[in-house]
Amino acid sequence: MKPLFLEISGWGPYAGKNQIDFSKFQGGLFLITGPTGSGKTTIFDGLTYALYGEVSGSIRTKENLRSDFASQKEDTYVILEFTHRNEKYRVERHPKYRRAKRKGSGMTVKKEDAVLTLPDGTVKAGTSKVNEELARLLSIDYDQFRQISMLAQGEFQRLLIAKSSDRAEVFRSIFHTQIYKRIQALAGEKARALLGEIREITNQMEEAAKLSGEDPAYEEMRENKDFPSVIAYLKADYKEKKQQAAEALINSRHKREEFDSKKQIFEQSKTISEEAEILASKIRSLEEELVKLKEKRENIRKKKQELYSLRDVMDLKKERLGALKEIKDQLERLGQLETEYEKASQKEFGQIKRTRMAVYQEWLEAEEEAKASSEIFKRLSDEFDQAECEYRRADTLRKEEQGTYMEMQSAFYAGSIGILAKDLRAGKPCPVCGSMEHPKPARVPSKAPDREQMEAQKDRAEKAEELFRKWYEKMLELKEQKNTAETQWKRKQEELGEEPEYEEITREEACSAEKLSKQEEERCLADIREQLMKAEGQMRAFREQLKSWGKAEELQEEHLMLSKELEEYESGKDRLTAESIESETALSKTRTLLEERRADFEEKQKQQAELERGKVSRGDLEKLEEEIKKTEEEREQLAVLVHQRQRALCSLKEKQKKREKLEESYGIVGDVDRLLSGNNALRLTFEQFILITYFRDILKAANIRFLKMTGGRYEMFRSETVTDARKKDNLEIEVMDYYTGKRRSVKTLSGGESFKAALCLALGLSDIVRNSAGGIEIEVLFVDEGFGSLDSESLEQAVSCLQELSGKNRMIGIISHVPELSERIEEKITVRKKNMGSIIEKL
Repeated sequence: MKPLFLEISGWGPYAGKNQIDFSKFQGGLFLITGPTGSGKTTIFDGLTYALYGEVSGSIRTKENLRSDFASQKEDTYVILEFTHRNEKYRVERHPKYRRAKRKGSGMTVKKEDAVLTLPDGTVKAGTSKVNEELARLLSIDYDQFRQISMLAQGEFQRLLIAKSSDRAEVFRSIFHTQIYKRIQALAGEKARALLGEIREITNQMEEAAKLSGEDPAYEEMRENKDFPSVIAYLKADYKEKKQQAAEALINSRHKREEFDSKKQIFEQSKTISEEAEILASKIRSLEEELVKLKEKRENIRKKKQELYSLRDVMDLKKERLGALKEIKDQLERLGQLETEYEKASQKEFGQIKRTRMAVYQEWLEAEEEAKASSEIFKRLSDEFDQAECEYRRADTLRKEEQGTYMEMQSAFYAGSIGILAKDLRAGKPCPVCGSMEHPKPARVPSKAPDREQMEAQKDRAEKAEELFRKWYEKMLELKEQKNTAETQWKRKQEELGEEPEYEEITREEACSAEKLSKQEEERCLADIREQLMKAEGQMRAFREQLKSWGKAEELQEEHLMLSKELEEYESGKDRLTAESIESETALSKTRTLLEERRADFEEKQKQQAELERGKVSRGDLEKLEEEIKKTEEEREQLAVLVHQRQRALCSLKEKQKKREKLEESYGIVGDVDRLLSGNNALRLTFEQFILITYFRDILKAANIRFLKMTGGRYEMFRSETVTDARKKDNLEIEVMDYYTGKRRSVKTLSGGESFKAALCLALGLSDIVRNSAGGIEIEVLFVDEGFGSLDSESLEQAVSCLQELSGKNRMIGIISHVPELSERIEEKITVRKKNMGSIIEKL
């Protein structure tokens, strides 16, 4: 990505429209100069906002980008033109901000928006679509772009002298090495989880192998965790116990059948007796309930008579409540009208633009229709010319074939006469004239055609006639269509008129906007204005009427009181009606149920008399039940043992397989965990190894420039000295002083030397981030560092180094107010600070 042109308006300290033509910086290195606080760094913020819709947030946020100096008519936006992979792009963004309305008073909110124009002219509109397309195009996010393209003031000076742990956090954030730490943690968690599962399943196997009534041999196998022997023992014991349980089940089933047969008779007799007693009790209860229901029905009748006596009074109160409700509805309607009037006023402004857009779109459609009519007329003219040519050829062919046919017909008839004349004899009459004499009979021509030849020629003549008629009709049809198309084309040209001109609408916007109907939008605008006038008139009428109604508070209180009184009255009516219906229903139901219970009681008495003849004694049942109990206890004990053996056997087999799989998995995962957690030859964790690798690459890239900027005196290295054996991520920086031949801490460098080291470290980090981002093409770099701490020679070395970095393939902008830089760098952007906002001088 390489910027070509930047335009900012109403942006930060810039009150009006300011433009920067980056394409004029042929040397690659340029200076952004101006007084402190004038807005030099804001230029970079404008560029990043155009690409990502984001700003640093240190001073301003996305919602606070509009300049306090901007006039009400000035829009806030940024436009960036840039090249990427030799293709040109243009992006325009508008942040969200508040501004005065174009018409009327008050404020309105300008929504955030973005438009991206691609090299082929395609337009992407909308913030989300533009963000998605630029992210795909540049292949890096906003944070990575800032790390590659902006060396912030003091940021890398602090990074140079930071503690090892702080520097590790910075690199972890930049290179996102948290994933390696997470991989390391996941490996440890997985290994510990597998080991825990192995221990857990071993304990489960011990629990599963516990049996009631264990013999000493089995107990010894289980305590020694000899699970294969335990499983073999359980298989044999399970088979034996299962056979015994089956025999006990058959014996128990026989005794249970005998007991069930006798108990059924006993229970049936007892049940019928109990049911008869219950039915007698229910009959008495139903008779008592019937008396109470009759009393309740009489009480409800008396209450209904008392309530109906109040009907006339309540009708009058209902009429008054209706009047009050109408007044209340009118008051509510007045509030609604005021709200509707405000909404319609807001809608009118937007509808005017939509109506104009519909007019523009209708004109564009008419323009397209005129073009289409012209194309149709031209096509029909060409088709008519072709049909006319075919018609003339068909006419010539028709005449030729018909002439040939007429000649052949005459020759055929002449030949026919000669053939008849051959049969004439003297003294015999002529079949044509009847003469007996034939002085000069006709002869047969030598080239006379036969009938088949004549018929073939006739067919060709008829086909030529059909072809002629076909092209004649086609020519007439196309002539009519051509004349109609010409008339339509001329009419549409006359109807087209002049192209509409609206200040707020361009042709491109009208083409790309959603399709609108002129009649519909004009109707909507008329409806909105009609609503405004109607609401205004109704509000005026309601306010006049309000004066005659009285105080709203007293009317409201009266409305509430009457509503409550009438609600209680209606509720009482409904309640008594429901109680009356419920009482009648219950009375009828009770009578029916009483009759049913009496019939059931008679039936039970008959059944009880029949069962008395085959009655079974309770002593017989108790004796059989005791025998069944003993048999069941024996069977249940055996069933418990069988189930226990079966469950233990299945559980042990399943857990044994699972344990073998877990031990196999742990063999692999455990090795990975030990390797990543630092139990290796380097004694480094996975993330520490990655961080140190990145650190060495950064120092290597930084030293290429640092050696040159210090005249070959200094070179930076990672400190190999271990000050704390517990820490493995040593990221301390030492400098090799080739004047003394010794290494020392980077913190011992002077102010100017520290700046050189910080600048080289930042440039090296930028290179590594660029490479780690997948070979992206970001061809611009801004340096916002304190060049004021450098002496003349160091300043010259720094500028020389940056000039070598820049060129045709890379632009480097230095943000500084140091006067010496202004003398050394010819190409510059000068920011002037004034009372009503900053401006960028024309390049």
